Amino acid sequence: HRSQAVLEDPPYSEKRCPDRTEKSSISMNKVKSWEDLKGILENLPSHSEFVLPSFQVTKTERDNPIVLRSALQLSCISRGACIIMGDQDEGGGGFVIIQGARAKVRVQGITFLNASDTAVVVSKKAGLSKDGNPALEQVFCECHFFSNNGGEGGAIRADSRTRVHIESSVFSHNYSTLGTGNTDNSGVGGGAIHNNAESMNVWFSTFDNNSAQIGVIYTHPESTLFISQNTFLLGDDEREYESAAVYVYAEDISSFVDYGGNRGYDRNGGEDRDFIYCNGVYVNNEDECIPFGDIPSTSGRENDSSGRECIDAQGVFRSHRGTLKRCDWMAIGSRKNKNCNGKTELGRMCCEECSSMSSTSNIRGGNKDQSVTESTGMPSTHPTGLPTVLPLERPSITPVLPPNEGGIKDVVFYVLGDAPYQRKEFDDDQFPKQVRDIPNDSDFVFHVGDMQRTKTSLCNITWYQHVADILRYSTSPVFITPGDNDWLDCEPYIGAKQGWAHWKNTFGFFDSHWQPHKFKLVRQPNLLENVSFLYQRVLFVVVHLVSDYFDIESERKYRHTEQLKWTKQQIATNEGFFDSIVIIGHSPPSALNRDFFSAKESGISETVSELGIPVVYIHGSGHKFVEEEQFNNLDHFLRIQIPGRTSNPVKVTIKNSNMFLFDFRDGNTTTQCCENGWPYISKLNDVIL
Repeated sequence: HRSQAVLEDPPYSEKRCPDRTEKSSISMNKVKSWEDLKGILENLPSHSEFVLPSFQVTKTERDNPIVLRSALQLSCISRGACIIMGDQDEGGGGFVIIQGARAKVRVQGITFLNASDTAVVVSKKAGLSKDGNPALEQVFCECHFFSNNGGEGGAIRADSRTRVHIESSVFSHNYSTLGTGNTDNSGVGGGAIHNNAESMNVWFSTFDNNSAQIGVIYTHPESTLFISQNTFLLGDDEREYESAAVYVYAEDISSFVDYGGNRGYDRNGGEDRDFIYCNGVYVNNEDECIPFGDIPSTSGRENDSSGRECIDAQGVFRSHRGTLKRCDWMAIGSRKNKNCNGKTELGRMCCEECSSMSSTSNIRGGNKDQSVTESTGMPSTHPTGLPTVLPLERPSITPVLPPNEGGIKDVVFYVLGDAPYQRKEFDDDQFPKQVRDIPNDSDFVFHVGDMQRTKTSLCNITWYQHVADILRYSTSPVFITPGDNDWLDCEPYIGAKQGWAHWKNTFGFFDSHWQPHKFKLVRQPNLLENVSFLYQRVLFVVVHLVSDYFDIESERKYRHTEQLKWTKQQIATNEGFFDSIVIIGHSPPSALNRDFFSAKESGISETVSELGIPVVYIHGSGHKFVEEEQFNNLDHFLRIQIPGRTSNPVKVTIKNSNMFLFDFRDGNTTTQCCENGWPYISKLNDVIL
């Protein structure tokens, strides 16, 4: 086993995920079924580099997986748009097996969904020849694994004498079905990954609600796991037997190496739960949990050093009494004598007490007010569809503002929406030009929804994918909120549920295309399309607001109630870190969303009234410019409806974190309120609030 005494650069530390090509190697009409895909991939010549088109195939047979035996590099033309899924009724078994001495496979940008057995298996000795050299490496880049249920490892199982590298991938709601309720831990576990490989690297990946008896990633005694820059969102509303982010079943603690940047959070709080998770690496023979990341200050005061002496330790242990111990690996020469020079010996580490936290503090690394937004536990009843792509950025726990050399910088962003509607907007280059012509001064871009006219598109998945491909022309991150046309108005054609599945599968966490970007996003746990972030002392909140009579009332009320509560929570959590607020949605105020806005119904206007700072609601849907000063009778609440359609994206500039300027970039449209910047009580007296 590799020693952790000296943390050098990780082995094979260069990234394995190359830039994807924009041209597919296979005709779109050739991948229509599981048999098509299996026939193509199993018959590729060795050392092929193949780019797959966007596709979605369903596997119904439990047997008949794709078997890859040679050197292949397979990538999807658009990340997450190549979908392999198991039939929800018939099962479908596992999807891919990598085996054979010549196997050296790189899989990039492919989604694996609903396998009824481990989705991908790297078989024993895959890539291992008889020449004495190390096994060839099997690589998974930018892949998505959702709702896969395996005996050992829901998403990936790596058998012995193999080498595996996993990078920039997402694992969500995968489940290890073997060993649940058993007392013998050997041979079980790994909600997402079951690692029996000689060596496995896991880098820059996100794990969310992956359940197993003993951990999200399970590692065998004779395996080595190298982890860096991963996020583990632990806790599941239905299953409570994931004991740790990483579980090392070891005779020697050195069978894992933590190169830093790993973080673990409890999605559901935890102080009222009987089951305690390990926020980090649990090593069974030491019976201790090594939490990830830096230990926050217990006081919350910026200059307080309490707890900060624990930072930069190679390990931090927390007792059940809340005592923190800062630990470092013994020097190799000291191990025989187990000499810690007066410090406490703990396994192969030397430790000393560095801080004390409240015994009621969450074991995952901080006070309750620093944890990720709690989920209500209520499932969203409509729509469900395909799981959303989860974020690759690290969740923000406390407000983090970018450095401001020389003071607050201007914020510049562009807003477009209600486009494209007609096929000619593609054919005549109207919509592509709208996106290409967004100036480079933009920090980011918002699309406020309605990217189709359903009578034209019929809600075909290729329309969604074509829009996504064009939005990727943007040089700045694009954040999207759905409009009613994007899913509700699909009801007469493919059904609203399937329309939502298409939207989520194509645009869920769309900003990850520009990762890493500078925005620390917080997503609403039970409505993941909603995001919030702080930038230059402005709080941005994107919410799913649509007004459509296809929307079922109970589901609309649930959605509005949950996102209103979450929006108010974002405002309260970040209080003191912002000077103004921008809310982005799709629909104008109406009777169907009054519960979100109205102060009389404890809507967002109630909070805006209490804050007394500039708040702007920007939306689409109306296909014409509308401005409403004193929105909901509040002097500092402004509503702007962008014209959308074929109009130029609206440029919004925020100066000094609280003065708004709007430029419609058409030489004609102007705001009545804001030629010199809003907020103003009125244009006539130019009195700044």
